[in-house]
Amino acid sequence: MVCKKLLLICVLILASTATTIAQTLTTRQIASHVRKTLINNYKPDTSALLLCCKQAFVNIKFKVNKQGKITDIAFSNDYVKFVNEALKKAIKALERDKYLIKTLKKTGKIIVQPFLYDYRHGCSIPTLQKDTLLNYETRVYTAKIIKIFTTRNLIQQTLVDMMAFNGRDNLAIDCILLKPINDYFIDLPY
Repeated sequence: MVCKKLLLICVLILASTATTIAQTLTTRQIASHVRKTLINNYKPDTSALLLCCKQAFVNIKFKVNKQGKITDIAFSNDYVKFVNEALKKAIKALERDKYLIKTLKKTGKIIVQPFLYDYRHGCSIPTLQKDTLLNYETRVYTAKIIKIFTTRNLIQQTLVDMMAFNGRDNLAIDCILLKPINDYFIDLPY
């Protein structure tokens, strides 16, 4: 009788352990859950997209606290308000994924999700007159093109500052670094 009770207790312990293990996600599954949720919930303001002229790379950092809430959401130094607001809402949507939150709560690790975007609808690229090759016009044209691409394409600087969140530079972060998500906006006339 005692052996049966011990066997039953062992079976129950093994069953509860197996259930717990089955509910813990691998890093590959974590990446998949985060990616899917962000892609489905990232909805930037369309009117702001129409005016935006930027190609950039931003790192999103967040953590899940002991209560299962996403906290400490921060962005690397590249900052566009409407993009970051939409990303913050998408990150908060992760709280609905109970398996992901349970796993991240257990690990206690920071998550860093790189996000690339290419929104150039608002760029006004100057043109040269075909019949005019004046030095002045060429210099003005060149200056405008240089300004557009040096102020709009900040990917290189973001890579240099990739671990600077909220103005604080970090030499290292113990985190789970996920594969970048790439988003672009093309406004096609119909």
